Amino acid sequence: MEPADFYAIGGVSFTALRRELGWLVAELEAAAPPNPSGLGERERRVWLMLAVQMYCFAEA
Repeated sequence: MEPADFYAIGGVSFTALRRELGWLVAELEAAAPPNPSGLGERERRVWLMLAVQMYCFAEA
């Protein structure tokens, strides 16, 4: 399915598709976020970049 075909369907979102395919769990089933102190060096840096991007985007 092409992206344009998917978005042409009324009332459907990418999140709904992910949930239907089992790629997205319900909020009550979601795991706790990872503890950054338990991550490796690379994963910790990625986590920090994500946090900074989210904070800076929220401020803008």
